[in-house]
Amino acid sequence: MIIKRTFTLNLILPVLITVSLYLCMNFFDWVIDDLYIYFRYVDNFVSGNGIVFNKGEYVEGFSSFLWFIYLSLCGVLNLPLEASAKYSGLVLSVLNTIIAYRISSKIMPGRFALIAPVMMLFSLPYMLWSISGFEVMLYIFLILSSVLIVISGKSSVRKIMLPMLLFLITITRPEGILTAAAIIAFVFFYKKEYSDLRFMTLLFSSLLLLFVLFRILYFGDILPNTYYAKIGHNLLGNYELRSYKNGFMYFVFFLKSNPQFIPAVMFSIFVIIKARHDRAMTLLVIIFAGQLMFMIFSGGDWMVQYRFAVPAIPILAIISVGLLHSLAVTERRREFAVSVLAISICLITAISLKYNDYTIIEREITLWNNLKSIAPGMNEVIQGGALAASGACGIMPYYMKDVKFIDMVGLTDRVIAKNGNRSGMWFEKSLPAYVYSLNPQWIIMWKKSNNGGEYEFRNAAPVYYEMSQSPGFSNYSLQRSYDVLHDVKIEFYKLKDI
Repeated sequence: MIIKRTFTLNLILPVLITVSLYLCMNFFDWVIDDLYIYFRYVDNFVSGNGIVFNKGEYVEGFSSFLWFIYLSLCGVLNLPLEASAKYSGLVLSVLNTIIAYRISSKIMPGRFALIAPVMMLFSLPYMLWSISGFEVMLYIFLILSSVLIVISGKSSVRKIMLPMLLFLITITRPEGILTAAAIIAFVFFYKKEYSDLRFMTLLFSSLLLLFVLFRILYFGDILPNTYYAKIGHNLLGNYELRSYKNGFMYFVFFLKSNPQFIPAVMFSIFVIIKARHDRAMTLLVIIFAGQLMFMIFSGGDWMVQYRFAVPAIPILAIISVGLLHSLAVTERRREFAVSVLAISICLITAISLKYNDYTIIEREITLWNNLKSIAPGMNEVIQGGALAASGACGIMPYYMKDVKFIDMVGLTDRVIAKNGNRSGMWFEKSLPAYVYSLNPQWIIMWKKSNNGGEYEFRNAAPVYYEMSQSPGFSNYSLQRSYDVLHDVKIEFYKLKDI
């Protein structure tokens, strides 16, 4: 009977994965412009120009150094970068599900361990970001692998593998240092393997120190430039407090769209209060708390479907299994209570997936794929060797390889990232006076139509409105316009002959 039950459970998981992958393919064409920033860096690196966006400018304009290394390997092998990034994300999403199931089975063996894979595989944010081509699934894979090693790995394996995994976590995402610190703290307070901990801490610290030294010598900074462009703010102040509020609301809206995770969040509070709770649960809650802190500190994110919350999804899914286990050992009518909660979580997961808002995803699929089809022909307008300023520095710069670009929102520009200003609570920075001081031959601007059908810069993004209001804009004249969506156009402005 036990063998038959185990066989059935092991059969269900591949079926769930297959169904989820089939659904994911509906979004496979979804792409974000920023992904192509990686690709331009990879092309330059593979061509022998170094880790640069513009030749000779050593700025770390991407968030994940490890993902850049992986994509560079794909580039060396002449693999198509976008397809490689997307399919790799899908493979990693499957591996993440399997690891999460293994961890859940250790917490609560049996059929209820399948709740974690269900919550992951049929969560729209998890599905969408698994085919995004970004580093999110790799980051989750490293975290879950670390958790599995901590709670079940042999001491000899943990001693070597864990510090290496923690190092990889820190160079995969900027907030990875929080996760690494949380896991090290857990090993110190709960495992009490002090001799091994000294070795692990020394190995981790040595690897991290060497990487930071490389980053300082090569890029001239401790943190990636994207940190300053997207987050970089002080700890206290009016802006900071509003940013923290936005970050908290970002997570609240995530829960509103994905209410199946609410019980796990509530249970996490219980685990924190009851310090003597299951150690595996404590570790998971600490990791979740670290990701939540990052969401609040960063003020959230502008990208669709809660990118910064996605790493918390597998953690909350496993915590949900811990909640079911807690009910099973405390409730008198435990089988009924656990079954009701498990079925409810599955139903809410399905309903959330069914009735989520897909309009923005469909819009972005059309927008960015239209731009991908138009961008190769833009070389006929802006010739190689020119200097152009653009707010979207992914797809267009990738296809205009010989054009030098000023990133008007600062992702690949150190000056704007560190000295630019934000419009209200908008995530992106701008510094028009600096851009115009460089005398670019071309300025690439976006417009979006209002309800009356009139195209305006302010409707596209604050940076375009601010650039248009600067005195320097009068020195440029419209040369070419592209319709990339029914209500969005891109305009090329050329410096007038003075």
